[in-house]
Formats: sequence, C-alpha cells, structure tokens
Amino acid sequence: YWFNKCLCHTIPESLYTIGYSFARIPIDKKCISVPHTEISVHGRLLMSVSRRKLLDVYASDFSKEFRTDENRNLMIRESKRKELMPVYQNEWGTMIYTDFVQESFEAMPDFMKCAERFYIDTVFMDEKAAEETVRAYRAVIDGQDSGTIGERYSREFGYLNLSTGYYGQKTIQ
Repeated sequence: YWFNKCLCHTIPESLYTIGYSFARIPIDKKCISVPHTEISVHGRLLMSVSRRKLLDVYASDFSKEFRTDENRNLMIRESKRKELMPVYQNEWGTMIYTDFVQESFEAMPDFMKCAERFYIDTVFMDEKAAEETVRAYRAVIDGQDSGTIGERYSREFGYLNLSTGYYGQKTIQ
C-alpha cells in the first residue's frame, strides 16, 4: 500500500524515538549531510515508552472494563496540558504520544539539503489524512513551494493540532 504512495518504507508502529534538543542552533546548522540520514518530518512524537502494560494496571486498579491492547482510541491528558495525548499498548508495553502532530513543511527546503529520507508517522491519522500527508511532502520534495503546500495542508487538516514543534524553540517552557 505505502509503496504505491511513493514511500520507500514505513514503520507503522514506532517503539522508540531518539531525539536531540538543538533549540539554540539554526536549522541549517543542525543538518550535516550524512549518508543515509533520515529525518522525522511529520506525525505525533513518541513521548514515553514503558515495557510495562500501564493500561492494564490502570484498568485493574480502577475496575475499568475496556480493551487495552491494540486499541488506538485511548487518550490521556496530563494536568498541565489542554489537549489529549494518544496512548497505546501492545505486547511490548505502553507508548504515549504528543498532543500535537509535528509538521515540517517550512523546514523541508533545509532538510532536503542534508538528508536522503524523510519519515512520516501516520499513527493515529485517518486514511485520508495519511494519504494527503504523503502527497503533500512528495509535492515539496518534487519542487513545489513548501509554504504554499503547508498552508493548504493546515487549512484542510488543522484539526490534527499541527505544530512546527521543536525546531526553533526550547523544548521545556
């Protein structure tokens, strides 16, 4: 399916994300051309991973009845956040994702100078949003204006709580 959508490969269920905070360094200085570099450009960021099945513990402790494994409709809210964060559990443990969808349309011209591959994580997106996301980034890679593409995408999929994320700001505010 995804090969037909112009993606080389996808990882449908990320287990771990490694991130670095480069908030004080301009984007063009962050990117150093390294062969086989892949940049995560779009999707919910994985905030926390636990090898424990935390949803099972919650359900047991509070006598709640709901399907905990492989359920993509569960959300949690931290006391300091306004938005809901998807939480997912499978046989390997529990994963908590950001309350926003990272988007990188404006950063793509810089990223294309230093990376060969771009990762789009469509977990928790409906099929239409996933397909249009891939099409939008493909258009930017093919030379269309990233600002125009990003604006059009934001108008159609603003309900995803889009954010440019951490590229130019402190990660803790």
